[in-house]
This record gives sequence, C-alpha cells and structure tokens, in this order.
Amino acid sequence: MSNNEATNTEYALVDELAELIRATANVICDEQPDVPQPADLGDLDSFSTVQVVLELENVLEVKLLEALGEFRGDTFRDLAGFIVDTSVEADEIDGFTARVRRVAYASGSTTKTPVTAQNNGSA
Repeated sequence: MSNNEATNTEYALVDELAELIRATANVICDEQPDVPQPADLGDLDSFSTVQVVLELENVLEVKLLEALGEFRGDTFRDLAGFIVDTSVEADEIDGFTARVRRVAYASGSTTKTPVTAQNNGSA
C-alpha cells in the first residue's frame, strides 16, 4: 500500500472513530441526570471523559488511559487522531482498524452508540 493510500485509510479511520467516540459520549451523558449532550470533547467533565475512555478501551481492546497524559486536544476528532496515531506507533493499526469498524457497524446506527448496543445485546 502506498503512503497516500495509508494516509487516506487513516483519515477515514479517524472519522469513523470520532463518530464512535461522539456516540459513546452521548450515551454516557444520557445516563447521567442533568448532563447535556456534548457538542465536543471539551464539553465533557473529567468523570464523563474517563467513562468514555474506559468504555472505548473495553470494546476496542486497547489501552488508552495511560497514554492520555500526552493528549492535547478539544474535539472528538482530536482524540480519534491521537488514538489512531498511538495505534500506528505501536504497529497495531491493522487489528485496531478491524475492531473500530466491527464496533462502529455493529449497531447499524450512528445515533446509538455501538458500544452500548453490543453490551445490551440490541445490535
């Protein structure tokens, strides 16, 4: 695969992962009283952010929490890019890509988090 193809694949993966992160954040906020839907990552409190990261770790079978000390960003896409870059650096991008796509499409919906759908058996 050429560098351009790899770059295009990674851009698409970042987009897919950003939507997965957004959907997961929305469901987590829905479960908490008086917590509004986040427009972006910066709208989450630290408790909700950690819940999102732990849920992503669980469903995507990756370790993220330890690496977050190096993360600088405010958007779901920033976080998705950071996670993809971390996977590339760890030489785990192929397996990670497959897991993201499996989870992202498990529910068949972009409005309901695939993570929750899988856990509830409603996918």
